[in-house]
Amino acid sequence: MIYKQKSLASVLKHLGKHGITSVLIEGGGEVLGEALDKRLIDKVQIYLGPMLTGGPVLAFRGEGAEQTADALRLREIEYKQIGQTISISGHPDVQGRRITGKLSADSPVK
Repeated sequence: MIYKQKSLASVLKHLGKHGITSVLIEGGGEVLGEALDKRLIDKVQIYLGPMLTGGPVLAFRGEGAEQTADALRLREIEYKQIGQTISISGHPDVQGRRITGKLSADSPVK
């Protein structure tokens, strides 16, 4: 399926009507910012590598939080080291639950 000039929310709704209930959203700052602003994300997986590229586009564009206290927090956080890359995954805390974190048993990250 190809969706052109459709909102992410409408695409996900259409996919849901066709029985597709799990979607990997891999994109740039615009797409990820829209997903974050519209609260369409139920799991986040971020990879940090040992390099800094810089540039004008943020990982998540969109409206963002005006203050740190208003930022969307993650819960059930897991950290894994894969070679020199760190994987961070968690679920957005949309109900104000406390943030928790755990290290994977096989993870050398301390």
